[in-house]
Amino acid sequence: MGATTFPKDALPGDAAEEKGPIARREIFGPDTGAFMEIEISEDRQQAAIKTLSFCGDPALTAEDITKGLAQLFGIEHGVLESTVRELAGRAQAAPDKVHRDIVIARATPPVPGGPGQIEYTFQADDAPELSCAGLRTALVQQSLDEVLAVELQTLLVAPGCELAVRTPPGAGEDGCDIFGQTLPAPVQEARVKAGVNVREEGGRILADAYGYVWIGDDRISVLPPVWVSADRMQAHFVHFPQAGEQCAPRVDWIADALRRRGIQYGVEQDRIAALCQAPPPAPDTFTCLLASGTSPENGADTYVEYAFEHQKKGGTIRPDGSIDLRERNAALTVEENQFLGEVIAATRGMPGTNLMGEELVAKDGEQKTFKGGENVRVESEGGEPRAFYAQIKGNAHVKGETVAVQPVFEVGGNVDYETGNIEVGTDLDIKGSVLSGFTVVAAGSISIGGTIELGATVRAGGDIAAAQGIVGQSTVVVAEGDIATKFIQNAALAAGGDLAVGSYIHNARVRVGGRIEVQAGGGEHGGSIVGGEVFATRGFAARFFGSDSSERTLCGIGLDPAQAAEAEKAAKLVVLCEGNIEKICRALGLKNENDGRIETLVAEAPEARRPVLAKLVAELEKLKKVWKKSFDRQRALESQIAGHLQTARVDVAAKVYPGVEIRFGTESLIVSETLAASSFSMVKDHIERGDYAGD
Repeated sequence: MGATTFPKDALPGDAAEEKGPIARREIFGPDTGAFMEIEISEDRQQAAIKTLSFCGDPALTAEDITKGLAQLFGIEHGVLESTVRELAGRAQAAPDKVHRDIVIARATPPVPGGPGQIEYTFQADDAPELSCAGLRTALVQQSLDEVLAVELQTLLVAPGCELAVRTPPGAGEDGCDIFGQTLPAPVQEARVKAGVNVREEGGRILADAYGYVWIGDDRISVLPPVWVSADRMQAHFVHFPQAGEQCAPRVDWIADALRRRGIQYGVEQDRIAALCQAPPPAPDTFTCLLASGTSPENGADTYVEYAFEHQKKGGTIRPDGSIDLRERNAALTVEENQFLGEVIAATRGMPGTNLMGEELVAKDGEQKTFKGGENVRVESEGGEPRAFYAQIKGNAHVKGETVAVQPVFEVGGNVDYETGNIEVGTDLDIKGSVLSGFTVVAAGSISIGGTIELGATVRAGGDIAAAQGIVGQSTVVVAEGDIATKFIQNAALAAGGDLAVGSYIHNARVRVGGRIEVQAGGGEHGGSIVGGEVFATRGFAARFFGSDSSERTLCGIGLDPAQAAEAEKAAKLVVLCEGNIEKICRALGLKNENDGRIETLVAEAPEARRPVLAKLVAELEKLKKVWKKSFDRQRALESQIAGHLQTARVDVAAKVYPGVEIRFGTESLIVSETLAASSFSMVKDHIERGDYAGD
């Protein structure tokens, strides 16, 4: 026939490899030009004649069409014979006409059997519904409290317990496609399958372990009744209320549940035995520790076991707010040859083990070298210091890894015209007061039994304790360590450490690198900060902020005194450099200091001007370096205060008056009405007030 043919055994396979409907045109019939174009549907279940023409030959019959469908297209099943006969009759009546779009074959579809079924047999029909979703969620909570907070209805089952019975699907009837190939009847198995800790035998689904029945994700599983902490250091048996009869645990079942959770270390056999002997009642929520890991123990760092109390004390606040210096150990008096302390060597760490038997690494203690400072005798062993002794009578000081003894300079009364100004390289003990206009400077700590009066200046390389107070608008008190006093009025004060005040701070200018605490001594107004500007780095604690009569009280969180001075210096340098850079750029005719022409400016200038321009360019480069260094330092200090802002807290135990300004860095909150006890903190980028909760 001069046309490509498709054998019956090839066409269905070829068609199956193609996607979408298949349309082919073939010549058929004996010695004629008759043709038919057949379109086979994408699912191969139907065939239609797209075009059919007898090409003027009325002798062609329905049998020729049927043969052509079978021989040329492989269509031998489901041919609609009546349709073919009707089509052949129309073609014979009009043999030159083209006939279109006539379905001529349909497959016989398979008939499905009845679907398979799952019958759950582990629970009575009238039992409460299980909390399956909540159960899986509960057993992966981070804490045991969170586990027990989930309200559940569960069911514990024993190994071998029948959970469900599977009914197989019914047999259906196979179909046949248009190519004569069998279309198997679909099998509708029940979707639920055996999940974790479950097996299937002969259509019965059985528990393979002791645990909770859980149904979800088209599976039925048994979950071990064991909760394991996130750090894998504890495992607990967890008993939830039962939606059926209690299935009490057995020792071997619990051991198997632990094994399935990967637990192989620290199993508490006695606890398991007690649990199995006295299981909890079915309605109860209950837990029992089953296994514990061993935590690693880090080694201790090298330290000195001192023979005296070397940690600072704030000193006892008397009822009037003054400081009892006898109860303050800033001055630790030792005698000549007195034993000061023994060096205790670092120890090795002891590794731990988690429930899975994995070793948990422990750190060895850090080896530190302690030293004897001034006036301290060191006894060594194997080249390492082992004990320290005082060489003189004086005050013992511990700073970092060094212990030293400072001689004490004593003033039996006041610092006045009889003593004159005092500057010593030791600790200083003043029994009386520092009178108006006098200056006291000590490399160590200063203890003052009386008052620091108007116009006095007191500076210490260590701590300062002024038992009776600090007063005076021109009074200056500076300590690298802590300051403790009864009250501060009108004075300027700076401390690298903490500030402890027994009664009040009034109209003072205060900046400390640690925390400010104002105690409630001295009567009704004790514990108040009124007027002035008071800054701390780590927070405040007082009873009152402001008063009915004060115009302005500023309490802020900021940099410590040394950092504040450095930040102020850096900021001034940044501004100064920017001004001078701008002037030089104008003189050079540049847009800014980064103008690309700066590299060729000197080379292209007239020879007479080159020395002047070269000097200006060199000065510009120097200013740029100073600006960069100052700017970077300013930003670093700002970053440090940003860290303090997130942890500092301002606590007011009684009342905050209108007009008080609370400042954290550059953020301010001005109080417009009287507030009860309050606590202020930085939340994200704003100051937030909360109720004062006490210590």
